[in-house]
Amino acid sequence: MDGTELREIARFERLTPFRVRDVLLVSSHFDHYVLEEDGHLADLMNREYSALNLSQSPRLIHSPDAEDALTLLRQRPFDMVITMARIGEMAVHDFAQRAKSIHPGLPVVLLTYNTRELATLNVGSGIDRIFVWTGDSRILLAITKLIEDERNVQHDVDFGNVQIILLVEDSRRFYSAYLPLLYTQLLEQTTRLMGEGANLHERLMRLRARAKILLATDYEEAMLHIERYHNNIIGVFTDGIEITQSLRP
Repeated sequence: MDGTELREIARFERLTPFRVRDVLLVSSHFDHYVLEEDGHLADLMNREYSALNLSQSPRLIHSPDAEDALTLLRQRPFDMVITMARIGEMAVHDFAQRAKSIHPGLPVVLLTYNTRELATLNVGSGIDRIFVWTGDSRILLAITKLIEDERNVQHDVDFGNVQIILLVEDSRRFYSAYLPLLYTQLLEQTTRLMGEGANLHERLMRLRARAKILLATDYEEAMLHIERYHNNIIGVFTDGIEITQSLRP
């Protein structure tokens, strides 16, 4: 192995420094039952990660209500929290703020159903992203990978000049359906392009260097991404003409 190959491996190894390994899932017993209707969530996550040749899937730890979840957060670190809207007597935004006061910078994602309540829920006040449960367990993989991509994109652009795919969509229901498809296709294509000769270490390193996916839910957020990463964006999914025009030279 010559010096160029060693430098390339070293470059790959520095990518994706933030990894989601432990996830706290906060939901009532009923919601947890609904989420596991098609099988145990941990098993489903393991199956999705294995099918896409990814490394070990995150460990999911369930908590039935906000107070219990806060106790767990005080006892041990987590890389991400996924919470349903109904988590006991505490309002979900209050829980999210208290969770971040325990672990500043902790990503908190709200997973909800496509009901009238969805229109009353907003990001902010501790909630970083809102997703809609569509019955597709791949949404958990998509949430995990999106949070990782958002945390790693600046670092990976600086050190690895990675490429970026931008999804611009304000409908929570639509992007909750799109992202699992996008990530599945992206990871399958990345694996396919490696060829059969690559060993496990090479596969994992190149998966770290795959294109990152960013989500923008409004025009302003999309333009911030475009202005910052225009040299690295290789594709944009949007129904907004203004966005596509801004990418033209």
